[in-house]
Formats: sequence, C-alpha cells, structure tokens
Amino acid sequence: MSLQLDPGTERQLVNERLFQGVVDATPRTLLLGLLAALTLAIAATWGSGDDDADARHRRLVWTWVGVVTLVLAHGLHTSLAGRKTGPSGGMSSWLARQYTWGSHLCAVLWGAAGWVLIPAPAPWAVVVILVGMSMVLLGASAALAGYRPLVTIHVSLIALVFSAGLLRTWQPEYVVCALGFLLLGATAIFSAHRQEAALSSAIAGQLRIASLVERLQLEQCQSETARQEAVLAREEAERAHAAKTVFMAAASHDLRQPMHAVTQYLAAIARHNQDAKLDASITGAGQAVDAMGKLLEAVLEISKLMSGAVTPKPDVFSLDDLGARRHSYFEPLAVAKGLVLDVGIEPNLLVRTDRMLLDRVIGNLLHNAISYTARGRVVVRVGRRGGLVRIRIADTGGGIARAERERVFEPFYQLGNPGRNRQLGFGLGLAIVREHVKLLGLGLRLTSRVGRGSIFTITLPLCADRRRYARSPVTTDDAASLRNHVADALIVLIDDDDMSLRATETTLQAFGCRVVVGHDADEALEALDAVAACPAAIVSDYRLEGATGLEAVACVKAHCSLRFGSAARVAVLIVSGETSPDELAKVHASGAQMLHKPVRPVVLFKHLNVALHRHASAPHGQEGALTMGESIPPIDVQHARNV
Repeated sequence: MSLQLDPGTERQLVNERLFQGVVDATPRTLLLGLLAALTLAIAATWGSGDDDADARHRRLVWTWVGVVTLVLAHGLHTSLAGRKTGPSGGMSSWLARQYTWGSHLCAVLWGAAGWVLIPAPAPWAVVVILVGMSMVLLGASAALAGYRPLVTIHVSLIALVFSAGLLRTWQPEYVVCALGFLLLGATAIFSAHRQEAALSSAIAGQLRIASLVERLQLEQCQSETARQEAVLAREEAERAHAAKTVFMAAASHDLRQPMHAVTQYLAAIARHNQDAKLDASITGAGQAVDAMGKLLEAVLEISKLMSGAVTPKPDVFSLDDLGARRHSYFEPLAVAKGLVLDVGIEPNLLVRTDRMLLDRVIGNLLHNAISYTARGRVVVRVGRRGGLVRIRIADTGGGIARAERERVFEPFYQLGNPGRNRQLGFGLGLAIVREHVKLLGLGLRLTSRVGRGSIFTITLPLCADRRRYARSPVTTDDAASLRNHVADALIVLIDDDDMSLRATETTLQAFGCRVVVGHDADEALEALDAVAACPAAIVSDYRLEGATGLEAVACVKAHCSLRFGSAARVAVLIVSGETSPDELAKVHASGAQMLHKPVRPVVLFKHLNVALHRHASAPHGQEGALTMGESIPPIDVQHARNV
C-alpha cells in the first residue's frame, strides 16, 4: 500500500473490499437459496393431478429447480475460489466477471418462478410462493447490499421478471401482488444503497487510517509534527468508529422497516381470511417471518458488539429483581418441555454493572440450557463468595466435550443440530454472551461432563455502596384484565416510511381506532385539524426525515395544549427500528414507551391499551412512563382475527 492514497486508488480499494465482502458472504446465502427453491417447488407441485397438463407442469417446475441448483453450485464454486484470490488482478478479474454474470443469471431464474410456479394448484401454495419469494428478494438485497451495482441489477431482475409472470395472468389478485412485489423490490434497493454508502464511508476511513499509520511507522519521528499526526490518526479512528456505528444503525433501521410492514400485512391477511384451509399456511408464514426477525436481531446485535458500537451504562441494582423477572419468563418454557426450573437467589445482593446487558447474558444462558436439555432440570443459583457475586446456571443436558468448549462460543456454531433446527436457536446466543461478558469485564467459566450436563458460572464484584441503589420500578398492571381503551380512540400516527405507515394504519384501524396519519409533524397536525378533536395517543417512528419522533411528538402535544388544553393526557408510544444506544437513552429519558420493529399487532394492542389506561386513570400530570417489556410471540390466526 502506498503511503498516500489518491482518490482514484482509494475508490478502487473500497470497491474491491465491498465486492470481496459480498463474495465472502455468498456460500451461506446460496445454501439458503437452494433450500428456498426446493420449498417453493414442493409447494407448487403439492396436490397436483395426474393428467398430462399437471405432469408437464411438474416436469417444468423440477427442471427449473435443477437449473437453479446448477447456477447456485457455479456461484458457490466461484465464490470459494474468489475467497482465495480476491476480486482483482489476473485470474481474479475473470472470476469476478464470472461471479457477476452468474448473479445476473441467478436473478433471472428466481424471477422466472413467477412464470413457472404461478398459478399454483392450491391457494395455500400461492401464499407460500409469494411469501417465499419476498424472503428471497429481501435476503438477496441484504446479502448483496455491500456492492451497489450488483444489488441494483440483481434485485431489479428478480422483481421485474417475477412481477411480469404474475401480471401475465391478468387476475386482479395477482396484479395487486405484482405491484406490491415491485414496491418491495424498490424499497429493498433503496435500503441497500443506504447501507452501501455507510459501509463505503467506514472502509474509506479504515484505509486512510492504515495509510496514516504506515507513514508514521516509517518516519519514526518524535517531533511535534509526528505528535500532531498521531492526533489526526486518533480523530480518523473516531470518525471511522462513528461511521461504523452509523452503518449498523442504518442497517438495523432500514431492514426492520419492511419486516414491520410484512408483519402488519400478514396479520391483516390472517384477520380477513375466511378459508380455514389457509390457517396453517398463514401461521407458518408468520412463524417464518418471526424467525427471520429474530435472526436479524441476533446478527445485528453480535455485529454491534464486535464493532465496538455498544457502550455499557452501569448502575447499582439488586439481583432480586432481575432473577424474579427471568424466572417468571423462562418457567413456562421449561414446563412446556417437562423440565424443572429451580431458581435460588441470596437476597439483598447489590452489583454495579449494566443492568440490561447482564439481563441479556442470563437470558441467553437460560435459553441455551432449556433448549439443549431433554429431561431433568435447570438450576440457577446466585450467591456471595468473598467479595464477589457468583451466578451459576446448570443443566442436565448432554454436556459439552472438552474439545468443543471454545467453539461453542463462536457465531453460528451449534452442537447436536446438524439440521439447523430453529427451535434450538441460530447459534448466536453464546457468542453474544461472550461479547457481553468481555464488554462488562465479568468472569465466565464453563464446566461440563458429557452425558451429565453443563455449568456456566458468571462472577462479578459485589457492590457495598447501598446509597447508590435505587430499586427499579415494577409494573403492577395486569394487561390482560384491562378493559379495551383502544377501540374508538383517536390516534395520531407519524412515520416517514410510507410502506410502514400504511401497514401500521391498517392494523390500528383493525383495532377500531380512528387514525390520522402523517409523514411528519406538519402533515399530522394538518390531518388533526381536519377532525377537530384531541387525540388519545401519538404513535410515532423515531427516525423521521429532518427530525426525531420525540420532536414530532413535542410539536403535536404543544399544538394540543394550545387548542385543547390537554397535552398531558396524550399517551405516547414510539415504534421504531432505531437501535443506537444514545438515541434509546433519549427516548427513555423522555418517559415515552418504545417498541422495536417489527412489532406484532397483538403486542402493539397490549402496549397501546396499557398506555391509554395509564393516562386515563392516573392523576392529571402524573401519568408516568411505561416500564413493561414484551417479547414478540408468533402469529396466532384465531387471536389475530379477534384483535
């Protein structure tokens, strides 16, 4: 590398690294693509007849699968060769051209599914094919997002060819699906471009830092000039770190938006479906979306931890509260598997660390223990040992061999799950535990005997300064027993993403709400003036165009105060894909409740109902902030119809 990078060289290096990043991530993506092709083919041929037309259709479908398999195998071979040689120079340039044209051909074949698989023999098969192709489109945009030319052509080809196949039928439902698929493709391309821009900035910053460090090493000068350049290097490093943080936040937010919209629309399909034969398919599609959301959450979390984008916020708290909360959450999961969850906590143990991150560590270890224990019990013991607090989580599972005890903390590595059963997780839980423990400076020890079980032990310092301890608020509302405050409530909905705005509006209207919408505060106020009534609640995204959700909420509440004199009686709910710790701290400080996209309609209803109940029953000006958290359950068809 030269000592000083000119703009042209820097751009070339950035493009090479972006392309190489896409190539490195290709093998796992191609294997998932093969599984998707087989699933779509089975759905398209399931239950077909024995006449000549059906036989020809089956041969065409499986011929399509065979061609897709050959192209995916070629792409796998090319990507593995490209990992060794890189995307530029000599033979590598030839490999890069092969990879690019193979990607274009693969996109056309995926789009051809609209011509080969549609129409399917049964309505449930059509639902599976449409949802499956949506997942293929989103997966392709996520996998290729690092290289703009490739992702633009690839996603465009899939969307255009598949939509053309739907439009050829000229059936109204297929025309609507085709238009929706084109809109989804455009959204995925826009999101991928934003991610590529942020990643390019981060890589360029890293290249500049590397160039500057090399120059400083060669000069070996202790002069004032060298010290000033060292300061510049640190500033560049900080900017690179900031760019990396921006990239992770953008990736999280932009990927959550379409996932949130898919969640709302899938729930709407469940509500309006009158064909009982489709219930199982809709429930399965909901579970698939839920699994993808969980995987996205885990991948983004481990990426943020490894990139240093997470900063602990320690405070003093008692482990009593944390242990009781985890016991109530995991006991039903243990009972469902026929296990005994035995939790014993020595009272009045105070520690000083990040409460949320420690809670995540214990939650991941408990989930891992329950998932990999077939019979017996899971035991949690928390006690004092000298000046330390020791948290031990033991199970009676199959145990971990000594040779595997380091590997189980690697991302995506799982024991005893060669078929990648999603019920056992994605292989990221212990990797996240290791990164959290490292970040918090805690001790972590694993002991295990094959056939007898495993014990994970966490150690952290005991805090003796009780003056700094403030008991965390405990929510006493029984949400299930509340009357329905949501029906007929006037809700102001603000979201700058039109797809997410319309999807959430559909869900709120299904709750029986009167909804006024806007892409920003000005649009929302204009719509609110038209109805001439004070809203019961404001539901807003956080990251808006040119403002934050808190600023938009403040603007609407100020307007209500001037016109109706009731700003303090308006509940606030922030529903967003924002994950930046600094921005989340601002939301927490404001007293507003925040839900992370994608949000299931049943969860949105529960939180909105509790928020409205709080504001209806509390004394004026003392409504307070919501503190309850909620995990996202899979779609239940019957419950979705009733909400």
